[in-house]
Amino acid sequence: MKVPYVDLPGQYRAQREEILAAVDAVMDSGKYIQGDEVSSFEKRMADICGVRHCIAVANGTDALIARVD
Repeated sequence: MKVPYVDLPGQYRAQREEILAAVDAVMDSGKYIQGDEVSSFEKRMADICGVRHCIAVANGTDALIARVD
């Protein structure tokens, strides 16, 4: 039995215009860290998780070692 895996190229093709528009907005702003998109992501993710705050980090390793005292 062959189990289908996630079709990443297919998902990209389906969302290509939205992805490129988002990348374009970031590149045009010149704010590659701590820009409006990051703030918006943190707020939306906090809402999804039902928490007051969310902090975006660079990668999974940063997320695993991040501490909030």
